[in-house]
Amino acid sequence: MRIRDLDDLDKQIVYALQAEARHTSSSDIAEQLDVSASTVRSRIQQLEADGVIRGYHADVDYERAGFQLFTLIVCTAPIPEREELDELGLKVTDEDIIRDTHRHPYHQFENAGE
Repeated sequence: MRIRDLDDLDKQIVYALQAEARHTSSSDIAEQLDVSASTVRSRIQQLEADGVIRGYHADVDYERAGFQLFTLIVCTAPIPEREELDELGLKVTDEDIIRDTHRHPYHQFENAGE
């Protein structure tokens, strides 16, 4: 897997697309970043070709963009069987009921270029 080095403009474009890809045009992004719309379009095409942008809910492959990923694993286990987790070397440190999920743009792209 090839890792793509993103410059500040690439990061700002990815951030804008993550925030609102459906309602953001390359002209909108260009105006915000003070570059031409054709520059934004060509950058987006290159990000797509490199596999950094995988779709238009802005499915970003952070690993290809050079960012380390952190994983939170959420699972369920019936209360009587939780003692078996100890046998696996696992420990329950916190319990929460998850009712909703929230999405927001990856913050590492937010302040690129400042």
